[in-house]
Amino acid sequence: MISTRTKEALAARQRRGEPIGRKSAIPSGVVRRIVLSRNADASFRSIAAELTRDNVLSPTGRVTWQESTVRRTYKSAMRREQFAAERAAS
Repeated sequence: MISTRTKEALAARQRRGEPIGRKSAIPSGVVRRIVLSRNADASFRSIAAELTRDNVLSPTGRVTWQESTVRRTYKSAMRREQFAAERAAS
């Protein structure tokens, strides 16, 4: 019963275009930088090294970026972009 209500509420929020989940801890400028670098064929590892070198704090406040964090951030940004494009098309 609770599961059904939760699923219905999440589906309703999605239909209204409201965000689901928590807000990203990574500033939009950093996400943009990751996406632009990756789209320019930079590896996730090299992007992480660049962010670390430039003293950009990670989402957890550390001075060192991990390749996996950059990869997850990029994939999440691509999913959001795809969702927005699908909503605009319909």
